[in-house]
Amino acid sequence: MSENQPREYDAVLGGGSQAPVDGVVLGGIRGVKRRLANPDIKVRIAGLYQALNYGDAGLELVIQALWEDVRQVKKIVYSLLEEREEISAKQALQECSDYLFFDCIETLEGHESKVHSVCITSDEKTIISGSENNVILWEWQEKTPRIIYNSHNGLIDFVIYNSRIEIIFIRQKWGVLRGVECYDTSRVYFEIYNGSGLHHSLHINKSGDTIFIGNKKGIIRVQNCFIEKRKFTLGGHTKPILSLAVDGNILFSGSADHTIKIWDWLGENKFIRTLEGHSSSVTALCLTTDGKTLFSGSIDNTIKVWDWQKGEVIRTLEGHSLGVNSLAIAPNGKTLISASNDTTIKVWNWKAGKLQATLRGHSAEVSSIVLSLDGKYLFSGSHDRTVKVWGLK
Repeated sequence: MSENQPREYDAVLGGGSQAPVDGVVLGGIRGVKRRLANPDIKVRIAGLYQALNYGDAGLELVIQALWEDVRQVKKIVYSLLEEREEISAKQALQECSDYLFFDCIETLEGHESKVHSVCITSDEKTIISGSENNVILWEWQEKTPRIIYNSHNGLIDFVIYNSRIEIIFIRQKWGVLRGVECYDTSRVYFEIYNGSGLHHSLHINKSGDTIFIGNKKGIIRVQNCFIEKRKFTLGGHTKPILSLAVDGNILFSGSADHTIKIWDWLGENKFIRTLEGHSSSVTALCLTTDGKTLFSGSIDNTIKVWDWQKGEVIRTLEGHSLGVNSLAIAPNGKTLISASNDTTIKVWNWKAGKLQATLRGHSAEVSSIVLSLDGKYLFSGSHDRTVKVWGLK
């Protein structure tokens, strides 16, 4: 065979099954790498099959492609690895989740202004989305919107849902928090004034009897959900509170002062500690289901993973190009999902510190995300005035 002819598994620069007489032949793993770097998806997929002919080095290239941004390539990689017996292939599959292959399956349109909050009812049939002008109830599988609340006396700032008593809490920019019945918003349970707040600084505990309300003065009001009676307030932040999370008797607050404060809100000595590490406002918080690990998103574009009991950062997740607005932990416990001002939603294996997928589809900031209880669907609200539903096609 002529030196200018390709070997069985060689990649030929310039394409074609037969190398030109004086063409450049890239042999071995080098040729595979050229194919996998090609902008043409078909060429990259061909390179994946070729890589498996080059032992452990080729298999490693295939595994690396699992974290590519193109879903079509990921699906091929996943199917190839399922057929392998190597330990590294099996470990790579264990790090994966269905969220790697999520696509936008519905776009819900009906809001006339920026969507800032998305909730889901306990039966998972209805989405509640809030924008500056109104609140919409969606029977999302039917794509049927029903405007249940219009803003008349001030723009709506944020909306959350109490599944225990089927009450929607609506906060308006001028400081009024109103609790109304989900399916009949003319029935007002209570109305309080707490001073103006900012997105995501409302939270309800799992038992549904207490709502936590952060304001621009850095104060948290702990409020009974059933009566217009304040339990007490918590103070310590020096700037507005932007995010809250709660697990049992432990409350977490994120602030524009770049810190997270931890409180035993049912205890006598309520303040526990301050977590410092972000270089800008802390805009999103969530916890693992066992309550041991805290996640914080920030305007500094990062997500920090905390062992909050020790007050230590476990790792920092970097990948967003603008601030992080919302976080959600999947039922599998290993998948974290983040929404950002960069218009994307990112999927992370937080234990491995790996970015698994980037979901694109919104044309403006993604302000809020929520997962269905079984984790099969993700719902996102955006400043592009839409709500998107993500899942497996």
